[in-house]
Parts: sequence; C-alpha cells; structure tokens
Amino acid sequence: MPTGTRSFIKPRDIMSLSDTQSTPIPTANPAVAFKKLLVANRSEISIRVFRAATEFAFLTVAIYAQEDRLSVNRFKADEA
Repeated sequence: MPTGTRSFIKPRDIMSLSDTQSTPIPTANPAVAFKKLLVANRSEISIRVFRAATEFAFLTVAIYAQEDRLSVNRFKADEA
C-alpha cells in the first residue's frame, strides 16, 4: 500500500472477520468478581444503585464532597 493512503474496512469484511474468530471469551461469575461497589454519584440514582446492590449482597461505598456530607446517599451506603 502506498504511503499516505488509508485503507477502509468494508462492512462485508467485518462480517467475515467476526466469523473467523472462534475463541471463546472467558466470563466470570459476577457474584464472585467483586464484593464492594463504589458509587460516585449522588441523588436518586445513587440510592437506587445502593438498594439494588444490597439486594445482590454487595457492600456499597459512597464518595462525597464536603457539601454533600448530610445527603441521603451517604447514609444509604455501607461505607462513606
């Protein structure tokens, strides 16, 4: 290929590349992969994440700014 030219992959080439890859992708059991979940968010979404994580028996950790030291999500977490 000459210097300075770009090669583009056509959609049919992508399809053929994916067909040739037969190596299985190892998957880990999510329950064993980690034990703690860090939530770097605040407001309602973090409270929902804490609730769901507790249902799956994960420990939860919240990080917060000094201004949010009295927010609800800090108290919903197992560690803050």
